Amino acid sequence: MPKNVTPTPQPPTRLVPGRSAGQREDLVQRLRDLASNYPSGIGILKEFLQNADDAGATWVRFTLDLRHHRAEQLPDSRMGHLLGPALLVDSDQSFSEQDVINIQRIGAAGKIADAGKTGRFGLGFNTVYSITDYPSFATRDLIMTFDPYFDTVAVQGEEPGFNWPLDALWRGGPDWPRAFDLPAEAGQIETTVFRLPLRSASQATEGRISRTPTHPDELKAILVSLAEWGERVVLYLRSVVHVEARVLHDGWEESLADVRTTNVEDVRAARGEVLPRPGESADHVFARAAEEDTSRVYPHRFSVVVGGETTESAWMVCQGLFLGEQGEVLDAAKGMTKIGEKAIPLGGAAMRVHDGPEGLLPLPTPGTLLCTLPIPQQLPIALALNGHWSLSSSRDHVRFGADKGEEAVKITWNKALAEVVVPAAVAELVAGIRDRLGIDGAAALYAALPDLRRLITPFDQALGAGLYRALAASPSIRVADAKACDWRLPSDATLPPGWSQTLIDTCISDGLDLAVPVPPEHVRHGLAEVDEALHTLTPAETLKWLKKVGVWAGPPASAPRACLRSRELVLELLRFCSEGGKAWLDGAPLAWMRDGSLRTFGHGPPICLGGDAARSLFRSRPSGSSTWSLSGWARTPDAGHEPHEMTPPMIKNLKTVLQKGSNGAWETLRGAALNEAWLIELYEWLAALPDLRSQLSQLELLEMVPDSKAPHTAWNTATPLLPPNDMGKALTQALHEHGVPIVRGSTRLLSAIRAFAIAAEGMVWDLTPNDVIDTLPNLAATFPAQSPTRPVLLRWFATAFERAELYSDALALLKDLPIWPTKDGRAVPASGEAVFLPDYEPPLGFTPVTLLEVEASWRPLIKELGVAPLDLGEWILCIFLNEYPNLDADRQAGALLWFRDRGMEALTGTDERAKKLREAVRKTPLIVSEDGALVPAADLYHPDAWEAVAFLGGAARFPDWRGVYSEQQEEWNNFFHRLNLLRHPRECDVITRVEGLLQDLTPESGDPTEAAMLEVYDFLEKRWAKSSDNEETPLAKGLRRLAWIPTMQRPHHTKVALFRRPAARFVLPADVYPSRLLHQGASQVAFFAGEQESSDVRKALGMPNEIRPEDALAHFIAVRDEWLATGGAGLSSEAVKKWPARSTAASPRRGQNETTTRSHATTSSARWPTPPASGTRPPDASGRRTRCLRRGRAGLRAYEGTCRAQPKTATVWTFWGGVSAPSPPTSPLSCVSWRRVTGRRRCQRLSSRSRCAVGTSWRRRPRFVLPTSRSLR
Repeated sequence: MPKNVTPTPQPPTRLVPGRSAGQREDLVQRLRDLASNYPSGIGILKEFLQNADDAGATWVRFTLDLRHHRAEQLPDSRMGHLLGPALLVDSDQSFSEQDVINIQRIGAAGKIADAGKTGRFGLGFNTVYSITDYPSFATRDLIMTFDPYFDTVAVQGEEPGFNWPLDALWRGGPDWPRAFDLPAEAGQIETTVFRLPLRSASQATEGRISRTPTHPDELKAILVSLAEWGERVVLYLRSVVHVEARVLHDGWEESLADVRTTNVEDVRAARGEVLPRPGESADHVFARAAEEDTSRVYPHRFSVVVGGETTESAWMVCQGLFLGEQGEVLDAAKGMTKIGEKAIPLGGAAMRVHDGPEGLLPLPTPGTLLCTLPIPQQLPIALALNGHWSLSSSRDHVRFGADKGEEAVKITWNKALAEVVVPAAVAELVAGIRDRLGIDGAAALYAALPDLRRLITPFDQALGAGLYRALAASPSIRVADAKACDWRLPSDATLPPGWSQTLIDTCISDGLDLAVPVPPEHVRHGLAEVDEALHTLTPAETLKWLKKVGVWAGPPASAPRACLRSRELVLELLRFCSEGGKAWLDGAPLAWMRDGSLRTFGHGPPICLGGDAARSLFRSRPSGSSTWSLSGWARTPDAGHEPHEMTPPMIKNLKTVLQKGSNGAWETLRGAALNEAWLIELYEWLAALPDLRSQLSQLELLEMVPDSKAPHTAWNTATPLLPPNDMGKALTQALHEHGVPIVRGSTRLLSAIRAFAIAAEGMVWDLTPNDVIDTLPNLAATFPAQSPTRPVLLRWFATAFERAELYSDALALLKDLPIWPTKDGRAVPASGEAVFLPDYEPPLGFTPVTLLEVEASWRPLIKELGVAPLDLGEWILCIFLNEYPNLDADRQAGALLWFRDRGMEALTGTDERAKKLREAVRKTPLIVSEDGALVPAADLYHPDAWEAVAFLGGAARFPDWRGVYSEQQEEWNNFFHRLNLLRHPRECDVITRVEGLLQDLTPESGDPTEAAMLEVYDFLEKRWAKSSDNEETPLAKGLRRLAWIPTMQRPHHTKVALFRRPAARFVLPADVYPSRLLHQGASQVAFFAGEQESSDVRKALGMPNEIRPEDALAHFIAVRDEWLATGGAGLSSEAVKKWPARSTAASPRRGQNETTTRSHATTSSARWPTPPASGTRPPDASGRRTRCLRRGRAGLRAYEGTCRAQPKTATVWTFWGGVSAPSPPTSPLSCVSWRRVTGRRRCQRLSSRSRCAVGTSWRRRPRFVLPTSRSLR
């Protein structure tokens, strides 16, 4: 043969005959599996949206058609049931030839290589089979209907569906195209219309794809859910810009939702620059992403109509192709390509905004995760984030976590999207809108960012960390200065300290660059987690900025900076800057003088921060040329102090002196030294008065007891308390921060007031814990949220409690005071809801509880107030077990992993509390079973118990060992062991197994079901406890009420007379008899199909142990009649003669019911016929002995009768022993004679021929006779 010439293929030559064979797949089974793997809710609508988007449609409409269409002219007479309620889905793009081919395939659409396609026909399209059995569609010039059952339009042996030309349908079957709402007589359409007839209840009963009927109300609820997704359905589609849902009733239309894009051209242009083009390969997409700027930020405006109300909304959207800088995205994409999966580095981020005169204002946006269309997975980030994710088979969540093989490749791709691609889209979105954000807009943007401490699932954590890394590398912090606002890198921004907003704004106007608004704490924490912590302004930096103004002395109104023109702002700056010590203040223009001027520390005359004492006791204000500062700070080292000599006045003139020149009120004291010398002289003078007590009534009206703010009158709750001499500074500061009025002053002043209080008999109260507690309720509203000195106060109360100094009333007040610090920095009352001692720190992600920050010193006190400790067990019982079933799947996985590794220690112990906790844990649905449902540990079997409970089938539920718990199996196995998962079959599961088998029973499944039932019975025989009360167990009671015992369908032995198969394959235990009694009633009752039978099981289940007499007799008569009808040809003689022997030998209670049996026998009108052929030797003529039928106390019974073999002839038999029993001609004779043999009643048959007592003829003895009541002794 010449080279390069291909030989002609030859037909195969089969040398050995046979028949073709191979693997095939049942279409209905395949569709049932596919439909069950996809969600039947809004996922159906999403598949149609995705396919219409791939086809280039611009609008999609979903119509629930509740009308019943005319079914008179149809292309197939079997199609009438397709004209009822249906779901219509139409779009403005017709199918191509390839689309028509692809939709007829299952999972073979060929879109993997096309980066420009959103989804793929095939597996996703088959979600329609969750609501219909006969999907149809109209496009271009045809209508196609799928018929997997071959009972509507298809014919067995052909394809499972049919395809009609439109013009032919209008001529021969117009009622079918009318059901699609097509234009009349249209032979060509430019749209595509799907029609999905809803599965009726009758179809569901008979169908094999799904047994669930589709109710119109349920489908309407799915359409209404479009309104919940709203604009997010359209945000990331390629071409679709309008989605509508409606309901068609008879005569009217109901609109459910209408989501319409109003700036179509802008959106279309932006999408076209970013999204992969139709037919574009993935390699070309990656090359374009590496060479071009493929990200765009654009507005997307909507008009949304829901329930008749129209709303306008605007979104800012960013879409782009992002590769990252480390090559991880490209590497992950290569891995996806190797396993035949499409991978596009497309990321998107969107937020809803309000575009007003003040700029853009981001609005609260429900966190939504999208893979072009929304997916149900929860997203704790207030953005709509899109990615080309690799989803689970049910398309309801993103694959993430540890895995192997191809799953690991998909998870690596998702990780690249979560950490690089989607965060890059968020950063680009921020960059695209930041210049249009005002201060409120920036605050709203910060609020939308996630709190990393609240993210539980690995996916959320990876996405959140990637987002902050992307923001750290771009200008994402708004900074304001005197001229304008700018956005800077986090490393270049400075946060203001804890100043008032007035001071911040004023300093910014003076040229200090500060971040405004201040990013919230969760944003600062997120940036710190990615090593980009924000810098906060320090006192040293503030002083350096202030000292740039130089030395200043003059009126504040002329100060060079606005922050120096307000007394309150100067004092706030002074408090902040003094943290570094007084030496720092040199050169700072922060000395606000009493005369209203402003000066610089360290320059000019000495500054006294307290002033001289009053010149005279009866002059209300000091005078002179001294320089005063009202800053509230102690005197500087160079300040002078000159105490003034006091002239004693009369008490009656004190009020006039105190109010002179002050409009009737004491001037507020702004420092511990102000007027202190005057007060010292006053109190010393009053304490020395001999008649002081007579003057107390006048002193009560004077505001003369000073604290840090002002004097107060005596003897009321506002009067400052007099501290002891040994009270420390820390306690003093703590009381001051909580607003407790305390007498403030020098040691000399306090000594003077204390001497006065003793002389005035408690006119000024001493400062004690009980008095402080009595004062605090009136000050609770002014307590600081956080106070570093609060522990000092609580330790003071705790010490008093240990000394038994606190009164019961004080304890009651202390319980309600909001002074107890919590772990999260708040202050709450001990009587608050869900307040616990912090014996355990619960994890994040659950309903928070209030944990107190407790020191050991005050723990006994807090316990006395009724605060219970929160330990691990209490938190698991009260919080974890209640909230776990409501978490989404990813959070449940993380929470159970935490519980496995950290929570199980709470279940150890033998006390009642540990037992209660263990029982609660086992009854809570925590573990994912193999069917994906959450199941309590008490209802699950240990994986090691598989062989022991295999006979239970689906009734035995196991953890998802191959899926959720496939990793770390040793740890999970230990976890399941500690939860005491079941290892032996439960009674309820045995009953469930039996019920399930009966429910799934079909004519075709009889043999497998019988085998399964026998396995259940075999388990009962092996495990049944031999006790007297087994008949009352729930298992026995439950099984007695079920028709589950398999009946014998064919005898185990071939020689059984007249065996008849029972009508029911499975019967109640009370209706089935042991197989050893088969010869007694084979034609009358049902027998057990098994080989072995346990008397204990039979007794417990109520299964009879013997045949009823009437059934045994009826079977005997049936055998006789069959012999007569067939001439003996239909029965085995050996089988026939076994009846008396087998029946008497098998019966365990042969002496019982004898009278009943005899009564049935003698009253029967039946007669036993003679043998059909004369001269045939009876099989029993050998004279051998057999056991008697019945034994009774009356002795052996004799039977007499006659055989009507020939008319008018009577035969009388002579019985053994010479006794003859004459009988009338009408009574049949017995074929047996009886005698006693060695104490046992035996019978022996006579010879086959006998002398007739009334004639000379010999006649053959009848083969069968009817027993009578006559007896022989």
